[in-house]
Amino acid sequence: MELDVLNDSFDGLFEENEGRDWIVTKKEKGQVKVARCAEDEIDDLYITKTDWLVRNVDEDQAQASTSSDAPPNHELHGRAMFLIRDLLNCEYKNNYYFTCKNIRFLDVLICGTVVSLSTRFDKYSIVVDDGTSSIICLIKQQELADMQMSEEDKQSDRELVAAVKANPHDEMAKACAVVMRAIKDIYKNIPTFDDLKLGDTVTITGTLSQHNNKRYVFIKSIEREPDGSVSHVTHLEKLLNLYKESYDEEGG
Repeated sequence: MELDVLNDSFDGLFEENEGRDWIVTKKEKGQVKVARCAEDEIDDLYITKTDWLVRNVDEDQAQASTSSDAPPNHELHGRAMFLIRDLLNCEYKNNYYFTCKNIRFLDVLICGTVVSLSTRFDKYSIVVDDGTSSIICLIKQQELADMQMSEEDKQSDRELVAAVKANPHDEMAKACAVVMRAIKDIYKNIPTFDDLKLGDTVTITGTLSQHNNKRYVFIKSIEREPDGSVSHVTHLEKLLNLYKESYDEEGG
């Protein structure tokens, strides 16, 4: 669809459907359509007359699959584990993905020691060293804040603790408290930036990126290893086993 026609379509979609607060999309026969409707009309979306063609997805995917600029998504490894040394030295292909040991990937999992902490504009910079080399890991300040347990959940936890103490035989309160403990366990190892200190061991998942011939990991998740934990040893054992058993066989 031409851009001016597409713009006109969206203008009409909003101008002619006042009072309908929902925007819903669907894919039908390779076409993505968008409709504006009221909440009680959602179930009847497939017979509404307010569908608008956005683009032909099948044609876009066909063009992408024949392009040499990027491999189909299914050819990328879900989350690769390599030594940081290899992440820094592996091939960067078509300004899109990386390849190491015949594995194409973007997302990585690394574990190492924090050797530098700083703030860059709206981002935190955490330099991680795994013994072979170090790499800069970046995350927006707000994104790290969003990973923390919410104030609402903290308040719910306090209220549940108080409720169980007040009535130890309240089975519902105890069940809710168990669920809340599980939620707290999820968040307990996610550090704030102020929590981090040099020498901490962290596990990071993120997207490897290259800019001006330098490589970075843009953090998707981060956990700090608690005192006494040996999870970094388990990670190293698994990584070395991959190099020995899998990567060598794949032409490392």
